[in-house]
Amino acid sequence: EPGTKVSLRMTVANDYTIFGNYYFVSFDQSLFQQSIDKLKQNQLEITDWSARSIEGKITAEDGQVMLTSIPYEKGWTVKVDGKKVEPKKIANALVGIELSAGEHEISMKFTPNGWWSGVILLILGILCMIALQFHYMKFKDDMLAEYKKNTKYIELKQKEEEKRAAKTAKTD
Repeated sequence: EPGTKVSLRMTVANDYTIFGNYYFVSFDQSLFQQSIDKLKQNQLEITDWSARSIEGKITAEDGQVMLTSIPYEKGWTVKVDGKKVEPKKIANALVGIELSAGEHEISMKFTPNGWWSGVILLILGILCMIALQFHYMKFKDDMLAEYKKNTKYIELKQKEEEKRAAKTAKTD
């Protein structure tokens, strides 16, 4: 029972054991099960879910908070009965939603921080690639002619150099 004092005798096996303030607890399985059963009475009945959203129905008593096991992070959009509400940070870790008494439809959607910036940059990147492709297609014939001209010029220069080198070799 809570408050019961317990004596414990320990035998130390070596000289290096350090003791501090220890707390001993016990686990009451039946009390735990009662708590779980109480939580299950008002749990969210999920009607639809995906990788980024959850929808469902829940019946709450006055002043209850719907606690989720979802880690709290900015980016959650929560609607209760179609009205946007701010999610609460519960136990400095989890998403919670304050509810009034009655049955409610809950909608939760997560959009990661930077999502829309990433989508815009992706679209801009695709548009740049399309523009570069059109630019290439428009000027490819001119670029190819210029390349061939430069290639022929280089070949002619190489042949001239070879001829000069051959003349120099003959005169030596």
